[in-house]
Amino acid sequence: MGKPLYSTALNLSKATLGTLPFVYLGSLWFGALGVLYGQAVGNIVFGVLGYIVLKFHISELRKTGECQSTEEDPSLVCVNSQPFSTTDPVMINDVSKVEEQLESPTLSG
Repeated sequence: MGKPLYSTALNLSKATLGTLPFVYLGSLWFGALGVLYGQAVGNIVFGVLGYIVLKFHISELRKTGECQSTEEDPSLVCVNSQPFSTTDPVMINDVSKVEEQLESPTLSG
């Protein structure tokens, strides 16, 4: 999304600040099991922090108008299907037919 520094900083911080203190404190309080819990808590903390940074970045993009779409994209239609379904090509054709119908003017009456 145009901000590789955000990703790099969050990943580096999670690998150091999000692991070492939590693992250390977890090991002091709960022993070997605390190491695992400490790492999990650190990952959760930095996951929430990453989500907050993402929401901030998206709001900044919307303010500048870089992320607003004026057209509806028919490929974003939610379709319930099973994984590895063989009906995917059919659904894609259906979406393109709907798009063609929306674009072509029809005369009624």
